[in-house]
Amino acid sequence: MSTRDYYEVLGVPRSATEQEIKKSFRKIARELHPDVNGHDPEAEEKFKEAAEAYEVLSDETQRQTYDQYGLDGLRSGGFSSQAQGFGSIDDLFSAFFGGGGGGGGFGRRGPAPGADIGVGIEIGLEDVLEGVSEEVEFDVVATCEHCHGNGAEPGTPIHTCEKCDGAGELRSVANTAFGQMVRAVPCDVCHGEGKTAEKPCEVCTGLGRSHTSKALKVDVPSGIESGQRIRIAGAGHAGEPGAPSGDLYVEVRWPNART
Repeated sequence: MSTRDYYEVLGVPRSATEQEIKKSFRKIARELHPDVNGHDPEAEEKFKEAAEAYEVLSDETQRQTYDQYGLDGLRSGGFSSQAQGFGSIDDLFSAFFGGGGGGGGFGRRGPAPGADIGVGIEIGLEDVLEGVSEEVEFDVVATCEHCHGNGAEPGTPIHTCEKCDGAGELRSVANTAFGQMVRAVPCDVCHGEGKTAEKPCEVCTGLGRSHTSKALKVDVPSGIESGQRIRIAGAGHAGEPGAPSGDLYVEVRWPNART
């Protein structure tokens, strides 16, 4: 249980209305959300403290007890903060704001896009004047060619996940001091896909992606400056199913330009 004054934690006066308390808490929540404030190692505890303060001040009975008797009054009444019982800030955000993009604007994160790749090539001055087509080689995480990204051995069936019924997530409803909370987490059987392969792909072990080496022809335009980069959209690492691939950036260098 926090030892700080709950009104101070939320930055509101003791005369604050329920709407003012709610507005202040949501503002703090947005500032402390891991997508925005991942650099602060204390963000999780700060949010739990703010959630605990809101838990008390948004409940008329608990607020009256706190106003009259302070923290000791809450303790003697058996109060135990629900906010402190969550394992991580992601769990707490999911429970408080809902897992599907609830009123707070924080939903379950979607599939991760692929990362970008950077490579470099060197060309001569004559290529700068006329332009040139160069082949670049690079290692990449690509959609598995054996299963075409579906994670199943070719010719074998793919079933709807029995545990989540194809939703890709598991939801639970709990009655807490916050009210009725819905918690959504990725299904631990299908890992958020909503489907499972009867026989996983032997090449990518069912992941739908695998490491490989690629070679691409890159058209270098005439007049390009040394150090400039050419972007090839979608040629980077493959994203998780349903997410876009990253991009390939080719940095062009011509050492003779420095002499």
